[in-house]
Parts: sequence; C-alpha cells; structure tokens
Amino acid sequence: MDNQITKQQILDRCREQGLRLACLPLGSGYEILVTEYGGRIFGPFGPDGVSVLWVNRAFGDAALFADFVRDRKWNLGGDRLWFGPELDLFCTSPEAFDASYTVPAPMDPGHYFMEAETPCIRLLNRADVTLPSDGSVISYEVRRAIRPAANPLKDLRGARFDVQYCGYFQDIDLKDIAPEKEWYTEPWILTQINPGGKVLVPYLGDFEFVDYYEPVDEYCQKVHEGYAELSITGDRKYKTAYRSASTFGRMAYVNRTASGSLYLIIRNYYNDPSLPYCMGPWKEPGNRGCSTYFYNDGGSEGGFGEFENSCTPAGYDPELHRSHSTTSLWFFFGAQTELEKVIRALLGITYKITI
Repeated sequence: MDNQITKQQILDRCREQGLRLACLPLGSGYEILVTEYGGRIFGPFGPDGVSVLWVNRAFGDAALFADFVRDRKWNLGGDRLWFGPELDLFCTSPEAFDASYTVPAPMDPGHYFMEAETPCIRLLNRADVTLPSDGSVISYEVRRAIRPAANPLKDLRGARFDVQYCGYFQDIDLKDIAPEKEWYTEPWILTQINPGGKVLVPYLGDFEFVDYYEPVDEYCQKVHEGYAELSITGDRKYKTAYRSASTFGRMAYVNRTASGSLYLIIRNYYNDPSLPYCMGPWKEPGNRGCSTYFYNDGGSEGGFGEFENSCTPAGYDPELHRSHSTTSLWFFFGAQTELEKVIRALLGITYKITI
C-alpha cells in the first residue's frame, strides 16, 4: 500500500485551506469523507483511520497541499467523476495524446456545491467546457447523491460469509444544458486504488480487450477461463478496456492493507451494450463500445491504479438531453477463504487469492 493517508490528515488539510467536506457513516464502524473541492469520495476509513482508496500524498504535507489547492490541481485521489469522450474533451491533438492531454478545470476540480444531510451527501456542478478540437462549448449540469449501500450478500441463504462490509451508492443525474449542439456526454467514474493487488474482470464469450498504450503482456494481464486478472503495480503505465457486450457490470480488486489485512472491492454498475459508449484509444478512436477500464500509473504521483467504468450517456437520443446512472462500490474485509467465497458469490468465478 503506497500512500498512508488518514482521515485526520484529510480533515486537517481541508480545514487549513477552508475547504468544505462531510463525513458519511457506512455502518460497521466505517465511514467516508466527501469533499466539495473536486467532488471526491475518500475512504472508507476503518479502525486504523487510513483510507482504503489511494489518496494523493499532498494531503500528508500542509505546504504541498496549499500549493495543490492554489494551483487548482485535480489529482486528489479517491473516487471521482469525469466525462467522455476523452479524446474530444481532453486533447487538442489526439495523435499527440500524452503531450496535448489537459483536464478542463470546469470539469475537475470544477466548482461543486455540496449539501450534506445524513444519510445522503449531494453534489452539484455546472460546467461550460470548451472543446479543444473546434473551440465550441458544451454545457452540462451534474447532480450526484452518495448514500450507504446495504450488503449485497444479505439475502443469500445458501452460504455464510464471515466478513466485515461497508459500501455506498452513487446516483448521477446528468443534464445537457446546451442541447442545440449535436453531442453526447458520457459520465465516467474513476476510482483510484493503492497498488499491490489484483483486478478481476469476469467476461462472457470469447475474450477480447482494447489496449490503450504500449502492448499489454502477461506481466500486466493474464487471461483465465471466464475472467481476466490484472496486476496493479503503480510503476508501469498501461490501460485496458473491455467491451460492454462481453462484461456484465461487475469487477473486483483484491489487495492488502499496510498491516497485511486483506480487503476486496467490488464495483457494480448498469452495463448495456445497446448504449453508445463513446471512448476509444488515441491510436484507433473508432474502437468503441467499452464500459470497463483499468489504468496502471507509471509512478509519477507516487503509484496508483484506477478502477473505471462508464455510465449512461446523455444526448444519444435527440429528444433526451439527460441521463441517470446508479453505481455501487462494495468493500469486504476478512480472511482469504471468506473473501474467495464472496468473489464466487458475486462474480461467479473461482479465484484463489495469492497476494
């Protein structure tokens, strides 16, 4: 586990910079923090007070964080919301992807407004984003609601699971407020994870994937019967994407905390191959139709991975200029054999944890 950032450090840094945030209890002694700056979700925090999700090391140093906020940087860590198509929104020259990649500030960190009333935290951001490709402007409004999610195992009667659990829903309402432009916008959730573990991606039919950067080899991705396994190391840049038609809206990450305890993260989201998922790699922008993505960073920010999924686009129907999406993020803590049972129950694969 790379960056050991605690709840107290995040509280201290936000207080020092006058940034609003709210705490949301999830049950079983776990809680998350939601910040107005960037609309981030941090945690969950358990008894040791350390975030399970990756958090930027700037939170560990008051001066570094002051510079971070002054420069309105975006890479805070935690769970964030971006939008696609990436090549149109982020790049002046898709063929020079890395050199021209710029995050639009109205999108992230944006100018979120937060309302917090347990058991729900609400976020609102309105943004005007200039497209680098032609200088035109798209305008949107996004409303997010974060609330606790019940244990997805609660109604299973065929097995017992000796695990601790916490989780949350995120509801995303996106509205295109400049519908005269023919355009659709795809909400895109990126959950930043600490390196050292394995991603599990169940798939249907014949295996295929989209390779975004340098060719992915078995060091990064291993293909098994019914699932792919990715190594999240935080020290070698790669990105893979998986077709909506070949996945079913669940993916997992298993890792250990710094003290050696195992945890399992499972993302559950609406996945529909009929939707026009719009993102593709810069080398082949028309290679679309993916709803699941994973990114392994090269280490410039201290090492992290990303657990990503697309949500329902707005604007694909000329009469419908809005969309609604709901995702869940589930966290399980326990012994190896118990987490393997959870993987079997919720992902439908048999997996032996070896980390």
